[in-house]
Amino acid sequence: MKKLLAILASVALLASALPTFAQTNATTLEWLYGNGLTKYNDINEFRPNDSITRGEMSKFVTKYAEVQGLTKNYTQCNFNDIAGYDPTLEPTIIEACEYGLLKGSGNTYNPNGNVTEAQAITVVIRSLWGFLDETGAYRRQPYYEAGRALGIITGESLLWVDSTNITRIKMGKWFYLAAAQSAQDVQGLDGEEQLRNILQDIFGDIQL
Repeated sequence: MKKLLAILASVALLASALPTFAQTNATTLEWLYGNGLTKYNDINEFRPNDSITRGEMSKFVTKYAEVQGLTKNYTQCNFNDIAGYDPTLEPTIIEACEYGLLKGSGNTYNPNGNVTEAQAITVVIRSLWGFLDETGAYRRQPYYEAGRALGIITGESLLWVDSTNITRIKMGKWFYLAAAQSAQDVQGLDGEEQLRNILQDIFGDIQL
């Protein structure tokens, strides 16, 4: 336990060296609008406190992946529950999966299900490092711990993120922070190799 606490403290110290960015709703919406992640530039029209479904999230995620220059490298994206859901969103559901960010469960995507904060931080961390080790008792915990280590999750407990739906503005803020410390930026930091080694020590075979 002491070793794990020391490792997490080291990660937090390294993460603190990352540049900090304002996270106001206005700044977040300006970034989202400027990068084409939303068509709204008015905070009320954006509906910041509304939850978001997995189907709706796919468009958000796909555009974010394009902005970040991610590549499609996941192929298990044949879902039997999206036909007839929304013809305008069916292609983005497939794309979000092909980017390896939003997967389903087997052949089920559950497009009408709300996105939890645990699912959201999984998407965010996958955009930086790909899939972490998901073989543990709770497969989202490595993503949660990585989100905490990088300062994206700041106070939410594991129970909270697992049981709370993400709001549109909070999802935007997490994307905003992830984009600010993209994989390319992290790789240019002093101590980046140490950060990678620490994360691998905690989470196992991280695809960096």
